Amino acid sequence: MPIKVVLLDDESHVTELLTQYCNSIEAIELKACFSNPADALHYINTHDIDLLVSDINMPLISGLDVVKSLTKQIKVIFITAHSEYAVDAYEVDVVDYIVKPVLLPRFVKAIGKVQQALNAQTPTQNTVNQPRYIFVKDSGIKKRILLDDILYLHAQGDYTEIFLNSGKLFLLGNLSSFEQSLPSQEFIRIHRSIIVNIAKVDAIDKDHLMIGNIDLTIGKTYRSTIEAMF
Repeated sequence: MPIKVVLLDDESHVTELLTQYCNSIEAIELKACFSNPADALHYINTHDIDLLVSDINMPLISGLDVVKSLTKQIKVIFITAHSEYAVDAYEVDVVDYIVKPVLLPRFVKAIGKVQQALNAQTPTQNTVNQPRYIFVKDSGIKKRILLDDILYLHAQGDYTEIFLNSGKLFLLGNLSSFEQSLPSQEFIRIHRSIIVNIAKVDAIDKDHLMIGNIDLTIGKTYRSTIEAMF
């Protein structure tokens, strides 16, 4: 599942820029943008949100006060033009702190930290009751595949090839349809036609990712996200 994000900044040009960034990162689902902290606070407290990206220095209510007023625990990235707020920001346990202007590589790196933090959550926080397998249809028969047995998935037109520790399956269905069944904290798309099991990655560089002796190409549009995660 993608990271569900809310943006909060009283400067419209900042939220417009961050909206562009969020829309360029597949791991993110931008749910709402706000310039009013009170509206953002109400929305977060009444919706399923994973991450707040917020300015600190705003009129009436600061970003720090918004975070302190949340009724649920979510991840937070603070952005600000004032570096002197850094100490106060980390006192409320934010994932990252970005000084404006916010550049895309720096933002992607912060999102990578959020992904790692979500991955590290205990089962009672995030993964309780989640099945450790999925069912797929193979020649009219539904088969159970253990998540830990999956190495990677490769799109082949209207079909998807699933490579397993124990072999492989060639199944009808596009890659996106299988992606919806996989936990996003454990599987990541590295190319428009490839999704890998993060736990199976053995080595990585700018253009390639290795699973055992299998060399997989990283797509250009996915490089920044992959670099931030690993």
